[in-house]
Amino acid sequence: MANCPNCGDRIADALARAPMAVCPSCQTTVYALDGRLLSAGSAGEMHDAPLLFGLGDRIRLAGTWHEAVGHARFSYGPGWWDEFWAEDDRGDGYWVSIDEGDVVAQVPLANPPHVQVPRRVGAVVSFRDGFYVTEIDSARCIALRGRFPERLGVGDSYDFVNCMSHDGSLLSGETHAGETTWFLGQWLDPFELEVARQ
Repeated sequence: MANCPNCGDRIADALARAPMAVCPSCQTTVYALDGRLLSAGSAGEMHDAPLLFGLGDRIRLAGTWHEAVGHARFSYGPGWWDEFWAEDDRGDGYWVSIDEGDVVAQVPLANPPHVQVPRRVGAVVSFRDGFYVTEIDSARCIALRGRFPERLGVGDSYDFVNCMSHDGSLLSGETHAGETTWFLGQWLDPFELEVARQ
């Protein structure tokens, strides 16, 4: 049985499918490392805001229903965006980002581009048919709820770059603690997104 190291509540179910989760009782971020449960600190303050969907809701992505099991919020100066980890019944998932009505679903790339992270808008990333840098910025994680396929922490900072291809695909690079992870996906029409609320 796995218990929260802060309050003792049982969180085994959440950690059985993910290496990181938020305790539902005390909102402590907990992660598993070498068979031990460790606290990563507070889950932050998730202020209410209108969203297309929330934790526990199901979203139809690429023809398959996925449940939103994790919700992270990132601040980038004048505002924030919400990022959900959504899993299908097999545990395969997408990161679904919502930013001022724009929605994108992305997956981590198993074979990412082997390029230096671009430092200017308009630069070309040599990956597949080519991507053009449209945005470079930084963000900080300010709140977490649910469970995630990787360790996240409130207060962690990320440098990110977004790149578009001619067919509308989105390639994103996120750099944290000197490591860059690349994600590939598509923009979604929020008016056509199928959502089944819990």
